[in-house]
Amino acid sequence: ENTSDFDKAESAMLIVSAFFDYGNQLNENQNKGGCVGDSEETNFIVTSKNFSLYSSSDIGCCNDFAYMLASFLNHLQIDNQLVTIPGHIANVINLENSTLFIDANTNLIVENFLQEQEKKFYVYPHPNVSEQIRRFGMLNFQNQLIENFTNHEHFIYNFVTFYPSDDV
Repeated sequence: ENTSDFDKAESAMLIVSAFFDYGNQLNENQNKGGCVGDSEETNFIVTSKNFSLYSSSDIGCCNDFAYMLASFLNHLQIDNQLVTIPGHIANVINLENSTLFIDANTNLIVENFLQEQEKKFYVYPHPNVSEQIRRFGMLNFQNQLIENFTNHEHFIYNFVTFYPSDDV
């Protein structure tokens, strides 16, 4: 009860980040879709998503991480939104003095996400990184996000779209 919303959200992100690997194995399928319900686990036959599929899947994509984190945050009664930037989806939390970009896919939190003031980055190791399977490009993607946020890149900030997470 005395835990801050930041600490609760951080813990939720770290739990969700361990749910899935990102993408398919490093083989002929590595550049194909790698989401829950559409991956090498389902032989690329698009499957209706449900809790059972989410709980049994080893493969997820940014949508899966963002929706699962939104569900956790909603359960914790932390007001959050889904946010899309070009080619990616994550979560945003509005705290008293800051907007947090929180991404269980890359294990990245950016404090003051939309504010003009200096940003603070929290970068966490990811539990599902392996040189043999999946997530092989995640470090580069994470670094690119940090660089774009640091430079206040227009393609990120001009194309940010928010969606309510109430229905997740």
